[in-house]
Amino acid sequence: MARSMTGYARVRTDADSLSMIVTIKSVNHRFTDIQIRMPPELDPFEPRMRRMVKEHVRRGQLQITINVEWNAPSQETRLNRTLVEGYLAAFQEIARERRFTTPPDPNMLLRLPGAVTVVAAELDDQKRTLLEKTLNDTLVKALDTLNESRRAEGEGIVEDLRKRVEAIGQALEKLQAVREDTVQHFQRHLERKLTEMLDRVGPDPQRILQEAGVLAARADVSEELQRLGSHLQRLVEVFDGDGEIGKRVDFIAQELNRETSTILSKSSVLGQGGIAVSEVGVLLKGEIEKIREQAQNLE
Repeated sequence: MARSMTGYARVRTDADSLSMIVTIKSVNHRFTDIQIRMPPELDPFEPRMRRMVKEHVRRGQLQITINVEWNAPSQETRLNRTLVEGYLAAFQEIARERRFTTPPDPNMLLRLPGAVTVVAAELDDQKRTLLEKTLNDTLVKALDTLNESRRAEGEGIVEDLRKRVEAIGQALEKLQAVREDTVQHFQRHLERKLTEMLDRVGPDPQRILQEAGVLAARADVSEELQRLGSHLQRLVEVFDGDGEIGKRVDFIAQELNRETSTILSKSSVLGQGGIAVSEVGVLLKGEIEKIREQAQNLE
């Protein structure tokens, strides 16, 4: 099933003593780019988290944000007693020199740089186990939700691509219909021109016909039309398959574009007879470019 690289998920889990929210946003990217924002207590689990993400997502840029709220305080306040005593001694020395009688304000002392630090509380084994289990469960749910979002959008993209393929198929039918008339018209045009040019020299009429036929064959687009049809069939098979299809769709679209460029090049030598061919060729180019644009959104 095709999946888009664009998606969003937000999952909340309420456990015994903590709550966790995992938010994932994914956008297009050539490879897999994982960016994680989380509290420090989750750092030991990051390698496992990245492995889990890669098991669920094969391509795209993912921005993952994890918030943890403990029911009990998860931080500790620590007093730097040595530093505070140094501040107090300095204050007392200045007070003696200046003959201050006002005692130092404890609130002011505690606000001085480094007097008090806030650190994450140490997790015991029970809390660590709960945190890891909650993280695993919530992350998996978020990744599943994300993939559901990506899958729904991917189905919409593939449906649009099928319409593009159908439009290209109709354009190929038009090209096939005008191909024979255009080449025959071009061959008769060449015969007249060559006859007029060489009438005075008295050339071999059979030779003129042979040369005109060779030039007309060079302007024939039947082989390109056949290859275009084969590429369209390959696209349909890719749409109906599983796994990553974005890069395969883009590759086939490049092949379609190459064959169409050849058709347009040949139509330029057909004169008036090539106008119909070139008009359809330009239409093909537009549809193929839209296919390539949409392929960039697929995983």
